[in-house]
Amino acid sequence: MSVSLAKKKPTWQSSEKYSSDKAVDGNFSLVGDSCTSEASPTDVTWIVDLEDIKTNSVFASRLLGFSVYVSNTTNKEDGRLCFHDSGNSISTISNFKSITCEVQGRFVIYYNTREGNDNKRPGYSTTAHLDLCEVVVIGCPLGFFGVKCSIPCPPSCRHCNYNTGKCLGACAPGYHGEACAKYSRINLALNRPTYQLNTLNPAYPSSNVVDGKRNDLRLYQCTSTGSGHELALWRVDLEQIQWIERIIVYARTENKEWDGNYLSKRFLGFSIIVSNTTDHKKGVLCFHDKKYNITTIPPVVDILCSVVGRYVTYYNERLPLQTYPKNYSKYAYVDLGEIEVYGCPLSEFGYDDPGCKVPCHEMCKTISGCPSDVDELPQCSKPCPSNCEQCYPKTGICANCQHGYKGYACELICIAVADVIVTPASAINSSYDAMFSSSGLTFLSFGDVEVVDIYMTLSDQFNDISNMSVRVDNAMNFDVVLLGNDIQSSKVDYLLTVIFNRKAGKHYQPLHESSETVILKGSIILG
Repeated sequence: MSVSLAKKKPTWQSSEKYSSDKAVDGNFSLVGDSCTSEASPTDVTWIVDLEDIKTNSVFASRLLGFSVYVSNTTNKEDGRLCFHDSGNSISTISNFKSITCEVQGRFVIYYNTREGNDNKRPGYSTTAHLDLCEVVVIGCPLGFFGVKCSIPCPPSCRHCNYNTGKCLGACAPGYHGEACAKYSRINLALNRPTYQLNTLNPAYPSSNVVDGKRNDLRLYQCTSTGSGHELALWRVDLEQIQWIERIIVYARTENKEWDGNYLSKRFLGFSIIVSNTTDHKKGVLCFHDKKYNITTIPPVVDILCSVVGRYVTYYNERLPLQTYPKNYSKYAYVDLGEIEVYGCPLSEFGYDDPGCKVPCHEMCKTISGCPSDVDELPQCSKPCPSNCEQCYPKTGICANCQHGYKGYACELICIAVADVIVTPASAINSSYDAMFSSSGLTFLSFGDVEVVDIYMTLSDQFNDISNMSVRVDNAMNFDVVLLGNDIQSSKVDYLLTVIFNRKAGKHYQPLHESSETVILKGSIILG
């Protein structure tokens, strides 16, 4: 039931022959002195002061039925419905609405409609209108909370309540609980078959690394390999293809202080590879130590690697004629206490076992039964962006782009080139920027110019190459030379994609030369 907003509120009229407040005294009698009256040959005015801004029925009718969405795209259907007005009327709807919606997203969408029978509902305007004065969105950047958004969310929690810090369900894979502190996964490597090159002594077999005993990391409980070898390799067979998301490597420590001793020198530079065959060169590189030194490398390395595979390989090398950082051991060794491989059996895929949920990846596009990481449906109808390794639940904002991509949806390609030099300079007739556009860079093929050299220097912040793609039209040959101190021969085929139109050849060679930056050198022989 509506109430009288004007009852006994201050009034005024142009002539006070009869008191103006009689019109708001609550007396509905139409005779006697219960009314106000006024006559004028020109105009008359009567005013009541409601003493507050009240709902105007016209604007209220337009506001009825509105909705608010939060989405990672400009399409409201891709996001979450935070609020929908369904129970208000003209007299009850407020011109101010505070909406609580704990969700991650980029776009806040106000939406209203008068389609169907909505324009016939009592009190609703017949057409849809937008009448907004102010919209305030309160929250914090992903991963932080507090009054000034300066406090990080709990470890393993990607998004938490901006006020309390309570994790909102966006825990890192395998973690759960209000603070994402609980981890429950299957150790897929436990007591599985193992293999190792150059075992030091049968008393210290490779199987010690998957026996589940990581509290004692002395040699008799660990494994080790002999001295004088260029390559070190240890491998576990998970016996079937598994969905892996986390690998923990425990170095042999002899239960002594990890203080830059000979064991840490042997640990430096190791790699972890997951493959479907025993040939680790055809696998996925989950980790390669390039950043640690003898004082910073920890005895336990926790690696997040979301990949499907059967074999997990620990690999290290000390190749001749190869320069390694200071304090690396002279030879390659395996000195391991334990390796744990966590994930879910692929047959379950986190759907049949509610306790074993895995995030949604590219695999979902071809394998049914994958729980969606975006909308929590029992199928992967909205996978993470194609270049995204892992995205936030509900909205799909990418938390970790694949190498070489950036942006909310990993839609932007990282351009690593910081400087370009073309010799001779007279060979071009446009800006170097055209080289990175669809139009391309044109070289003059007349006069004395027969060979063009292009030098591209990488920015300091890009010390690793993800991919190099080159398109060449109408050239006799194209050579690529990669100069740097950390370029592997086996990696060149993966890195370099050269597309040729008409007749053209190619060859390339990696050179292990000391260089502060990686330089890509290309030579075009004009035709």
